[in-house]
Amino acid sequence: MFRKYIHLFAALLAMIVIAGQSHAELLEDTLNFPKISFDSQGTTDYVASGQILSINASPLVIELSGSELTLITGDCRSLSINVQIDNSSGALVGGVSGNDLDVIGTVDLGSPQGSFSGVLLTGEVTAFGFYNSDGTTDLFDFRFEVSGGELGFLYQGKNIGVQVASEQSSFGGNFDEDFEGEAKGTLGAVAPACTLVVTKTCFVPSPPSGVFECDKPINVLTKSAEGLYPQWIQAFVPFKKSL
Repeated sequence: MFRKYIHLFAALLAMIVIAGQSHAELLEDTLNFPKISFDSQGTTDYVASGQILSINASPLVIELSGSELTLITGDCRSLSINVQIDNSSGALVGGVSGNDLDVIGTVDLGSPQGSFSGVLLTGEVTAFGFYNSDGTTDLFDFRFEVSGGELGFLYQGKNIGVQVASEQSSFGGNFDEDFEGEAKGTLGAVAPACTLVVTKTCFVPSPPSGVFECDKPINVLTKSAEGLYPQWIQAFVPFKKSL
């Protein structure tokens, strides 16, 4: 039952895209394990005057893998998101004072991890997306940097993605007025973005036998084309290396 619930967001997204696209600016991150699902009794609220978008829900389960589901318990369990969204453009302004993401509860992951209780995960927002459907279910997604929490070690070296489906939503596609709705969805690990900046390239007919220079030192050459005169291409790096 819980596994079916966890995959509900993906199915819901597909249904809304088919129904019609009035506004789509989602991040669409791929969520990896560990995943935390949260319930449909949650709330989505936006106050235009303060430019604050808030998500409040109860975390239900954590999924460490496709076969490992563990209940999140506790009378005070909660998942909350509070971020600033520009009321004219809908762009992310930034976070709020304190944590932008908080997950609180109690969970027993068994051996060797053990049991954890209290603030399980915190994060600082880095990106935001939204989708205003033609119906009453709208989508919002977020990306966070991990900042702490008892389960922060599970997301080491990764970012956190959160995808929210807001049913009974009054969001009209603009942030110049207040709106509200329900909230359910999934939190998961997101691989950090990898950015490669190529400043210059160099083409030569064959790989050199020693240190090769073409305006600047290069690192390793990679053959990019076959033929009578194969070409080798490589982005420059700030140091010289013997090949």
